[in-house]
Amino acid sequence: MALRVTSYRPLVRCSDEQTTSPAPEACHTIVDRMPAQRPPPAQGKMTFGQPGDPDVQVGLPYRIVEPTGQCQAVLDIVRGLSDKAIWYEIWEGVVAVVGMCVRYGRAGLAFHRGTWGYLTVTVSSGGGPGNAISEA
Repeated sequence: MALRVTSYRPLVRCSDEQTTSPAPEACHTIVDRMPAQRPPPAQGKMTFGQPGDPDVQVGLPYRIVEPTGQCQAVLDIVRGLSDKAIWYEIWEGVVAVVGMCVRYGRAGLAFHRGTWGYLTVTVSSGGGPGNAISEA
């Protein structure tokens, strides 16, 4: 058995203010419930992008809201019409923001996600009480 250990450099920015910081426990609920599976190699990556594009499998922005409304993760695209990724890559970004920003009382952004680096995921305080974990 071989084990390869490499460093992981998350591309994350934390907000400067704590006034609207998400609740860490609520953000952990998102981490626990959001899609994070790695697909079989034959399935490949999914296409994330603007609704209306026939090749897009996940329309953006895609919003995941924790049931109490105290935390949300919003997946979006910064340029281009679409990008390819697997849900695990998006989950990694949420985990990085929760670990690097939310735990210190700040919202945050994980950027340069996806094949071309066009996807971002923002973790911030919620979308209102009573919302289930769902897309926007």
